[in-house]
Amino acid sequence: MRVIEIDGEYTEPLEVDGVDIAPAQRYSVLVTAHSTNSLNYRYNATMYASFIPAEPGLSPRIFIGDVVYKQGAPFIQPGYYGDAFRWAKDIELHALDQEPALPIDRSLELIIGSNVYSTGQTLLNVNNITYGLPLTPTLYTAPSMGDMSADKRVYGPQAHAVVLKHLEVIELVIHNRAATPHPMHLHGHSFQITEYGPTYPLGSNNVTAIPVVKNTVVPARRDTVVVDIH
Repeated sequence: MRVIEIDGEYTEPLEVDGVDIAPAQRYSVLVTAHSTNSLNYRYNATMYASFIPAEPGLSPRIFIGDVVYKQGAPFIQPGYYGDAFRWAKDIELHALDQEPALPIDRSLELIIGSNVYSTGQTLLNVNNITYGLPLTPTLYTAPSMGDMSADKRVYGPQAHAVVLKHLEVIELVIHNRAATPHPMHLHGHSFQITEYGPTYPLGSNNVTAIPVVKNTVVPARRDTVVVDIH
């Protein structure tokens, strides 16, 4: 199958065997039908939810469907073929409109972490700040504060506001120090995926690092990216 779109952004077609989708991510793929009806095919969708306590039937949840060319024809079962199986990776995709990587005006570093709080809850944080819901939503505060809307203090420390200039191109460098990979979503905006890594596979105890991978010529755009452990 060929990936042609991610998160509402068209890409150059890329031939893959499977897609790995995190919460909030979307993919569009084209599947080319076979020219013979001698075989039927079975596809597999497995949902992994490490945040759900281990319980039979909950993690992983396995969904199976059939592509039937001919009633009574034998089925080819889904399978994984090791290194020969190619997963879709957004860092390998290119924007269909050929937009080059944008020149960067400013770089912001975000570090994802987690802490156990006095309530007994384990909560994620960004730069050691756990988000707290403000009394007035930020989208209401910004247009109602006049010249003070450019002062991040009016949004409260719990909002962890960052004030940007009009049409400023921002590079977000995100490190994940939490225990699991985490999808990061930017509301209302798509961003270019230009670099991943180094990252560490789950269960590796930070021994074997996956090296840096870059796409700085014609990167793909999307609005949700999975940040692996770093």
